Amino acid sequence: MKKIIAREFLILIGSIIIFFFLFFVWIWLVDRNQEKEFKFESELSELTEFKKNPYRLRVYYFFKKEMDKNLDNPYEFITELKDSSVIVEKYNYMKKENKIDIPFSDFRDNILIDNQSEKYLTKTQNIEEVIRETRQSFFNNSIYDDELLGLGFGLFSIFFLLRYLIYSIKWSFKQLKE
Repeated sequence: MKKIIAREFLILIGSIIIFFFLFFVWIWLVDRNQEKEFKFESELSELTEFKKNPYRLRVYYFFKKEMDKNLDNPYEFITELKDSSVIVEKYNYMKKENKIDIPFSDFRDNILIDNQSEKYLTKTQNIEEVIRETRQSFFNNSIYDDELLGLGFGLFSIFFLLRYLIYSIKWSFKQLKE
């Protein structure tokens, strides 16, 4: 009898240890995922800070924000921006909205000498993709506290209570045979 109690006690302790191990590993993985997302979001916010961006990219972000829509192809936008008719069109719009206070020649010169926008845009889009993947990750709020407690109860049921059910069924068959 003492052996049975000792064995059942060890199974109970083992299931508790397994639950807490899984629980803490899960919390650690979720925290790491959130830290990664926060790190990339702060890096992205630094890269998209208006004054730090190359000039054509500043114009792109301005139009993206002002028009309140997702511009289909940012590469196309910043490439077309070097075209003189597009420069005039964008400058006139920004001037009409009182969003720019520099002369047209400075605006045009800043756009024409900008050769870093494509690199910056590639960098920001890569970081946006990593953030999107991180948010869609399995560890991003996919299991909530209630579900984690359910997992603990499930482990307890499988390793401890289910054993009593099996023992009682075996005992019943043994009693029926006798």
